[in-house]
Amino acid sequence: MTKKEKAIQLLERIPEEKMDYILGVLEGAAIPELNMENIAAFLAEDEEDEDMEALCNALEDVARAEFIAYKQK
Repeated sequence: MTKKEKAIQLLERIPEEKMDYILGVLEGAAIPELNMENIAAFLAEDEEDEDMEALCNALEDVARAEFIAYKQK
């Protein structure tokens, strides 16, 4: 059995009230690692994208939240 198959089996046993936490973890794991190479490739593909400003703002918000969380540790 693969790790993915085991994870799917375990999902069936998790109560619905805990699924928000599980979904957050899964969504976080599914996000590709942000590094300069990935960001540069994305920007090169979407130079004319109208949503670029929204993306930049979202990335700034994430960075700000991470910094605040780090400072509070």
